[in-house]
Amino acid sequence: MKEIEVKVLNIDFDMVKKKLGKLGAKKIKQENQQNYFFSLKEENGYVRIRVIEDLINNRKKITLCIKKIFKLQNVRQNIEHEFEVSDFNECLLFLKELGFKDYKREDKYRESYILEDVLIEFDTWDKSVFPYPYIEIEAPNIEALERITGLLEIPKENITSKGLLEIKRDLGIL
Repeated sequence: MKEIEVKVLNIDFDMVKKKLGKLGAKKIKQENQQNYFFSLKEENGYVRIRVIEDLINNRKKITLCIKKIFKLQNVRQNIEHEFEVSDFNECLLFLKELGFKDYKREDKYRESYILEDVLIEFDTWDKSVFPYPYIEIEAPNIEALERITGLLEIPKENITSKGLLEIKRDLGIL
């Protein structure tokens, strides 16, 4: 699946959530995540195992994902393939057999909303991973992304196409 993505930094979560409510957005996720990242050797992207504690439906699930990242103007375009797996340890052994050796675990809390065909996600990582909460917006195209950021009155200077590692480098916390 292709997606256009940006992050919104230095923004008041409550203010944006109120605007989403007034615009009729639907809350679709509230979850705790354990993310296990494996680097792709010759690609800009990663493989990830994610253990999800779904707080809305009171269930757990595990997903395996590959994400390749491309820069386009002021947004990122990702090619992402994700599917559910039934056994974390078998998935981990599978990846090790494919040659993936080192991984890092990073945990976060996420709330997600859908407005029209755009996904708005509020991410709060463990403080040791990233100390500042931010919003991630995923859209099918640049026009939809610009429409939603306009409706939410998000200042352009708060929007970045940078990934979390780039943001951490810029802030000197990597």
